[in-house]
Amino acid sequence: SDRLLIRGRMDRMERARFWCFFEVVRPADGVLMVTCRQSLALIRMPEGKPLRLPEDWAARFAHLRAK
Repeated sequence: SDRLLIRGRMDRMERARFWCFFEVVRPADGVLMVTCRQSLALIRMPEGKPLRLPEDWAARFAHLRAK
């Protein structure tokens, strides 16, 4: 069975959504197998309305941002 390394980071933040970037690497040979960019949002349920990201998110998640 192959071991895989999954790396993720916060790619971008806006007022009501944010993007995460992921890559999957097979460490045995360094092959980059997959990259993915995912758009996410906070949604108020049951209305289904987007919420603004909390103002402290940029500071709270700064360690996850791309360097």
